[in-house]
Amino acid sequence: MLLVIPTQHMTQREFWTSDVLGEAAEMAVDMGDQHCGSEGYRIISNFGLQAHQSVSHAHLHVISEMSRLIENGIAKSALSVDSEFSVDEFEIDEIPFTARVSPAESRSQRDMWKSSQIIEAAGTALEVARRHSANGFRLMSSFYMATQSTEAGSNDAGLFLLGGGQLRLYGDTY
Repeated sequence: MLLVIPTQHMTQREFWTSDVLGEAAEMAVDMGDQHCGSEGYRIISNFGLQAHQSVSHAHLHVISEMSRLIENGIAKSALSVDSEFSVDEFEIDEIPFTARVSPAESRSQRDMWKSSQIIEAAGTALEVARRHSANGFRLMSSFYMATQSTEAGSNDAGLFLLGGGQLRLYGDTY
């Protein structure tokens, strides 16, 4: 596990709504590429005790191995949001609330995280979290090789929101 930590003190929520996230996101992708390589990796942030946030300073976790959590879930419904992103709710075992925030246009995970679009996706995810998981949640994206690609992060872009109750540790399968 690697950490990306902004040099100025800020909370997770302040971090995920600031331009600092853009630079940190690029750094996290570069670190994942360099240290996790072809295994794929996840970038995770925890918000609140229910998601095991133990440090109030903003940070991103870069963890080896990808998660195909959403692919193993059952799509429930699209949530109504005032955003250029779509938000789809999923049913996943042991997670009270799961949603995926995706750009309307098709793009890769890498492209979203290396552009200002990650900040926009974060804003949508935080609004959905406020309505569905105010006491704690996790934001996560997996970077893995899509079919016909040699680069982690070529998979479809999406920011997963996990919450609604006590979550397992981030080192577990998600």
